[in-house]
Amino acid sequence: MSDKDREAELERARIRQAEEAERQRRREQEQREREARRAAEQERENRRRYEEEQKRLREEDEKRRKEEEDRRKEADKRR
Repeated sequence: MSDKDREAELERARIRQAEEAERQRRREQEQREREARRAAEQERENRRRYEEEQKRLREEDEKRRKEEEDRRKEADKRR
């Protein structure tokens, strides 16, 4: 094998290595992006659940206050 052939083979090996490194970099970037999207979706879902729970608690509190007020009014009428 001539020096020229060896040089050409080394160059092809460097190119293959660089291409594989680029593919790996892209795979890792895509994985990070998928994880970021998944985390953002989870955060939105958690926020939605939290807001639903807060709404439910506010509605329960309001209902309880109204019932107490109605009972107080009823008790005042009886006096």
